[in-house]
Amino acid sequence: MTAEERGDEEMSAAEAAAAAAAEGLDITAKCDGGVLKVVKKEGTGTECPMIGDKVTVHYTGWLLDGTKFDSSRDRKDKFSFDFGKGEVIKAWDIAVGTMKIGEVCQIVCKPEYAYGSAGSPPKIPANATLFFEVELFEFKGKDLTDDEDGGIIRRIRKKGEGYSKPNEGALVEVEIEGRHGDRVFDKRELRFEVGEAENYDLPPGVDKTLQKMEKLEEAVVYLKPSYGFGSLGKPKFQIPPDADLQYEIKLKSFEKVRKEALRQRQRGWGENCPK
Repeated sequence: MTAEERGDEEMSAAEAAAAAAAEGLDITAKCDGGVLKVVKKEGTGTECPMIGDKVTVHYTGWLLDGTKFDSSRDRKDKFSFDFGKGEVIKAWDIAVGTMKIGEVCQIVCKPEYAYGSAGSPPKIPANATLFFEVELFEFKGKDLTDDEDGGIIRRIRKKGEGYSKPNEGALVEVEIEGRHGDRVFDKRELRFEVGEAENYDLPPGVDKTLQKMEKLEEAVVYLKPSYGFGSLGKPKFQIPPDADLQYEIKLKSFEKVRKEALRQRQRGWGENCPK
């Protein structure tokens, strides 16, 4: 690129940034103007990324004067990150959460939603307002299976509290809704011990998912047959053999079981058994 071409590109980027700053929609929760968004190309579908989804994008970033400081397009290498986990600047977690597959948007983000007073030397100075163009190519939930075979895919609708999660044997209180295709076949509130889900007409994939959830988390889980009702299906719910299932799960509360108590259960000891 010649110096003249580079100058034209910077001027074009600066003009686009100014237009986005003037016309952009404030998408911050505080409505403080910290992240302004302009959709340049509409996406498809109705879904947007959820917390923990692996998202894949192309992006280019500029300073407001049009100086380009980074571009995945120039590297010809799409960028992936876990959405909503703080792996990128705040502006990105906010903006990408509003995007649909195929969407291209421009965002202007103030320093407090970018690199703040520290900047990111040597390319991004302190207290810099930044301008990005982002294209969303893909997002997908987290694979919870040990072999990463795609049998249990979780997407988080609402983040839970804290970091503690139920262990095997924990007493959980949940709200569940099971779907096969568009049909709701099971909707209940219940209490049971993790590891005993099948005794309550729940598939093993629900048990495994609960051990990855936080209190008050709300998740949607996609189960392949091997983690659902398998080759037998579930006549009680009119589920045919080898059916893919979807569950909405809210973990209302749980009480973890102590390790010694769990070991006793695993050995088949009861509280009143002779020593």
